[in-house]
Amino acid sequence: MFRPTRAEIAAMVAEGLAGADDVVQRAWARLAMPPAEWECEGAPDGERFWVVGRIAAEIVWYNHIEEGFNRSPCRSERVIGEYRCNQSTFAELLARLPEAHEAERFAQDAPDDVVPACLREGGHIERRQTTYWDLVSRDGSPVRVHFAGVAERRFHGPTFDAVSLFDEHEVLAHHHEPSARVYASGMREVQEAAREALAAYLEGDPGLLRRRDEYVAGTRAQVDDGFGCILQGPESVAREVAEVLQKAGAAASVIAHAPPGARYRALVLGRSFIVASAFRFSARAASRTSR
Repeated sequence: MFRPTRAEIAAMVAEGLAGADDVVQRAWARLAMPPAEWECEGAPDGERFWVVGRIAAEIVWYNHIEEGFNRSPCRSERVIGEYRCNQSTFAELLARLPEAHEAERFAQDAPDDVVPACLREGGHIERRQTTYWDLVSRDGSPVRVHFAGVAERRFHGPTFDAVSLFDEHEVLAHHHEPSARVYASGMREVQEAAREALAAYLEGDPGLLRRRDEYVAGTRAQVDDGFGCILQGPESVAREVAEVLQKAGAAASVIAHAPPGARYRALVLGRSFIVASAFRFSARAASRTSR
């Protein structure tokens, strides 16, 4: 059982805060308490736990037995009122604060379908938060893009040549396509051919935003096992990999795994992108760091 020190608890809190919006960080600053060990009613073996904050009548504490943050009532000083096991990371706990929900609702309440014209010729990403990114167009116009229901986001550098919003895009295939698994056998007999075929498949990557090796990199190591489930991913990728292995002399089958997930949109900024359920653009005041 890992029992963190005061410094380690502080580091967990800091890590969760690092990815939070400013409004959420300010909210937590009002709720935070210096880490302190408290007793807990109903805890096994009289364990004491680190308390890090207070939300209304509840204490925020870290359960090192179950390894997660919890909220429990506080009925007396320095005593957690109930032993709970509803574990979450600190970032997940912050995401449930009213301020975090309010930030998400801004995009959900009035989503946009059109990217502001000033961004279509490119610019740079000035600042990244969990519910919005601050952008600056090439002509210096500052724009904030808000997003809600984020499924994925990737940052590949601050500059972008153009911004586009998509309902269908190669980065969305991971979310919109049914997922499938590839089961193979007889690979041990054709190991060298299978390895070479997979390497050629990866080398032929068209260089899109979602690269083939995200799904296939681990497959090459599994060739040594000779059989079994070697890949899980979008059905289109599964069928391509199965065909590669079949041409190498192995037997490969594609088996459906899960139906398509929720529908998302993709905001693509050069090689950076955000996959979310809703986006909304708003003008903002220029910051002193705008270029």
